[in-house]
Amino acid sequence: MSVKSQPPAVQQVREKISVSGVTHDFAGRSRMVRALEDVSFSVDKGQFVSILGPSGCGKSTLLSLVSGLVEATRGEVRVDGAPIRSTGHDMGMVFQSDLLLDWRNAIDNILIQVEFRGLKRSDYADAARDLLAKTGIEQFAEAMPKQLSGGMRQRVGICRALIHDPSLLLMDEPFGALDAITREKINVDLLNIVGASGKTVLFVTHSIEEAVFLADRVLVMSGRPGRLVADIEVPVPRPRLEWPHGESVFSPYVKEAREALTRGGSFS
Repeated sequence: MSVKSQPPAVQQVREKISVSGVTHDFAGRSRMVRALEDVSFSVDKGQFVSILGPSGCGKSTLLSLVSGLVEATRGEVRVDGAPIRSTGHDMGMVFQSDLLLDWRNAIDNILIQVEFRGLKRSDYADAARDLLAKTGIEQFAEAMPKQLSGGMRQRVGICRALIHDPSLLLMDEPFGALDAITREKINVDLLNIVGASGKTVLFVTHSIEEAVFLADRVLVMSGRPGRLVADIEVPVPRPRLEWPHGESVFSPYVKEAREALTRGGSFS
């Protein structure tokens, strides 16, 4: 009697983001400018990955490619195994500017994400207040943007990006305009919010310490055109509460990232 062969087990895909051989050019004032050249990397589901590099190296362009806002000149970007064709619904974005609407209070600025997606506000009101509580500003739910500090405004921006519970969070230098003390505090708040959520985070920054403190991996890029010059694992256990001042558990990884930036021509 013949025995039927069993179909192969379906292998669970761990990869959330795949960037393969990506080059991107854009039109400058008088010629084409190459922002990225032959960039390849992947990010597993649930990883927090920082993209570190000097100004103008194509970090934000790379984030735009992953989000689907722009299309690569060459190469391919995939999210959940599918080529990116447009911005995805299972994605949240936090920008360099908080982009709050001045005529809407904090809670209404968060819920605009829900309205934009055609979802019912009433289904997300409690979640919005819960997110504000997790960022420590629940008492400012009814405050207008002009009544909020820069750090508070950016916290509202983070809540807005998370309100629909996306599996992928893209963050483009969101804390660059904040003072050092506020920046350190909001970094800890961010880890508290996303740390146990299982979300995949791609975080763009030009701060070495910030990149290392937040991430499971740090991707280091060269000056323009941006190339990937290092992929540094940061195996420091979570929760992380010690900001990397001076000598700390993060020091070896800060040093490695700084050396990679030097090799990539960032400090030459």
